[in-house]
Amino acid sequence: MRVLIGDKTRLSDVHGIIVDNKNKLLIVNSWGNISDYKTVGSGRFESASIDIYPLDANGNTPPLAVIQGPKTQLDWPGAMSLDPDTGNLYVANDVGHSILVFKETDKGDVAPSRILKGNRTGLSYPTGVFVDSKNKELWVSNLGNSSATVYPLSATGDMPPLRTIRSRPEGTESLRFGKTQAVAYDSNRQQVLVPN
Repeated sequence: MRVLIGDKTRLSDVHGIIVDNKNKLLIVNSWGNISDYKTVGSGRFESASIDIYPLDANGNTPPLAVIQGPKTQLDWPGAMSLDPDTGNLYVANDVGHSILVFKETDKGDVAPSRILKGNRTGLSYPTGVFVDSKNKELWVSNLGNSSATVYPLSATGDMPPLRTIRSRPEGTESLRFGKTQAVAYDSNRQQVLVPN
């Protein structure tokens, strides 16, 4: 029906998307790896960002607002979830081992209003996040330790989870494969090589 594409969109290596029907917005995060695969040498790196568009955006439409810069602490942002009651935007910050909370109305190089991070949180390469507004809980999937952790929506700092669901024993580290696209075998070293 529509395609949002082009240099004005700022879309680059997209990893999270939210449809906000209430405010008629489309919220997308990008890792900042930019390249026109048709043009050799066109690649470049920018910092990760959250870009906010009108819900009906089409073609080469620029965002209405951009959250980007060192204060944001965005580091390979994954899934995002929006609390419809407060407008809080929860971001699974994969390599940052954290959940970042922004306001949907934030713009520019802004610090998160809250950060869930630390050894007690059980967060390890979080890639998924979901706001359960009915039960006032925040669910997080952790690629690094094969778990799902649950927190109150108001969670901040180094807060331990209310409960944890594991698919592997506690203390077991995951391989953390996130985006594998090839595999090779080194017969000299007897090692399997995987770009991640």
